[in-house]
Amino acid sequence: MVWIFPAERAVSQAASRQLGTVKSISAESISLTTDAAQLVLVHVTPDAKVVKLPAGSKDMKDAQPIEMKDVAVGDRVLVRGNPGEDSKSFVASSVIVMKGEDIQQKRQGEQEDWQKHGTGGLVSSVDSTANAITISSGRAGVTRKTIVHVTGSTVVRRYAPDSVKFEDAQVSTLAQVRPGDQLRARGSRTAEGDVNAEQIVSGSFRNVAGSVIKVDPAAGVLTIKDAATQKTVEIKISADSQLRRLSEMAAQRMASRLSVRDAAAGSPPPVSTAAGAAPSGSPAPGDTSGHIPGREAPDLQQILGTLPKMAVEDLHAGDTVMIVATPGLSNGEGTVITLLAGVEAILAATPKGSQVMTLSPWNINGNPGEASQ
Repeated sequence: MVWIFPAERAVSQAASRQLGTVKSISAESISLTTDAAQLVLVHVTPDAKVVKLPAGSKDMKDAQPIEMKDVAVGDRVLVRGNPGEDSKSFVASSVIVMKGEDIQQKRQGEQEDWQKHGTGGLVSSVDSTANAITISSGRAGVTRKTIVHVTGSTVVRRYAPDSVKFEDAQVSTLAQVRPGDQLRARGSRTAEGDVNAEQIVSGSFRNVAGSVIKVDPAAGVLTIKDAATQKTVEIKISADSQLRRLSEMAAQRMASRLSVRDAAAGSPPPVSTAAGAAPSGSPAPGDTSGHIPGREAPDLQQILGTLPKMAVEDLHAGDTVMIVATPGLSNGEGTVITLLAGVEAILAATPKGSQVMTLSPWNINGNPGEASQ
């Protein structure tokens, strides 16, 4: 997550400021990469106030005076002052710093807390009067329902429609959560097993499986034939997209287990794969065990974390892939979050009309949706 400075939200928007990450530093200036990916040279005058704020603090009373020599590459800074002589320079009257190592430590703590106290699933209903969201999770016809209670202090965020990064998740409201969304919540459990949420993040995601028709690495566009609809689909690939390839042996082994499972239990009925819907065979957000009671189901999400990254240049026409992607903007094609190639045997083992296994948009090793690095 990119840390912001909550204490500064009350500052007039008319106040001139820059927010970003320190790229380099000298005795009198800071080279800053802003959140808009622009490089700005910040001149810090001798009378400028430089303070350090603890990561996650919401009160400027926690700020402590520091010197320029205490600012380091990777720190997050909020600079107030005036524009310089050109658009690439800025003169600071004050510099508020969050140390990079403090942010990393807090992020690690939050990741661990998401793993310990996080739960998730598919949104079944939203009760705006009771400030409650009902989510369902589970597989093989066994559904578990959990009520997520939202209060005025709950941090509500939503994935941007065309970003694969959790740090780009936007401040949201309960009103923006819809049935069919996938949602993760973090908070304390009630005696009934429900959740009093401290933080929730929701999103609408798209699952696609099929064969690659064309790869354009320069444009970052992948064209595939959707196995479910038999239609041609274009999906963008960004620098943050996670591409992996399953070995032929592993794919055959998983296909064999899938065939045995379906033969024993019968093929599941057809289900919708509309954007945002979590197909019944997919791992529920927050549930990473991969276990289906009475069945030995392949766990793609856990296997995914053990595979090395694949360059887009290693993806070719004819490859069979499974993809989870953002829904995209109204006139866009969405962006790949995770792509797994080499799954031809798995798709071939799936009975016609039944739901193939899908990837989860959530990463089990970090904040929800945050890609492995």
